[in-house]
Amino acid sequence: MMALSNKKLSGRAAGLLGALVLACTVSGNVSAGPIVTAGGKAATPSKYVVTIKSIQFRSIDGTFWTFFAGASSIDLGSGKVQPGGSGGAIGEGVSIPAGSYNGIRVTVARSFTMNGSATAVGPGPAATCSTGGSGDILSGGYTIQVVNRNGTTDDRLLSVPPEANTAIGNVPGMAIVGTDLQMTTSLPAFTVSPTATTAPNVGVKFDVANTVEFLNTGTACYAIVLPPTVTISDPGGSSSTLAGPL
Repeated sequence: MMALSNKKLSGRAAGLLGALVLACTVSGNVSAGPIVTAGGKAATPSKYVVTIKSIQFRSIDGTFWTFFAGASSIDLGSGKVQPGGSGGAIGEGVSIPAGSYNGIRVTVARSFTMNGSATAVGPGPAATCSTGGSGDILSGGYTIQVVNRNGTTDDRLLSVPPEANTAIGNVPGMAIVGTDLQMTTSLPAFTVSPTATTAPNVGVKFDVANTVEFLNTGTACYAIVLPPTVTISDPGGSSSTLAGPL
């Protein structure tokens, strides 16, 4: 859980949050998805552009207050952010209305610009599969996307398949909502005081290890995107982790 209980988020007349700091890890905590299960291979992309669409705090009455709304795109791939490094910050100095809060909801687009590849991909005769290409097919109940086989590695917009909603829905707090991926977690109740003068930073950590999976049929390569593991934490050290295994 995110430990903000008994803390006062700062205020200029109404609480000021230090910032939401975005970070990336590549610790490999992401569970294997259906393509790996079918004999394929997972890879960690060198580019993984996540578009954050909104960040909201939940009041104790169940309503949400929007801290950020828009489309902030940040590359959290291994080629851009070193493991444990910061990908940037959102909302520095944003005022939060005085009141009591007990949750946070982060909404990101479920399509990610990726760049990555894997060698010796099966289960067909070994080949290198890489992002690029175009088109998709329905296989094993999931929409998987056609990518390059023994070709170049190019940027490709890849989407978490809509058929994954049932599996993702089994992870508390994570769900596909239209074109978005929404993650909600409870926090220990905290109060925003209109007179406080200091504020913690809130961390949102994305683990993108093994988040693109490749399958080689012998004549073509396909890819599927897994959601990142998301951990929300504060400087106190406590955290709440949301994972998205398929």
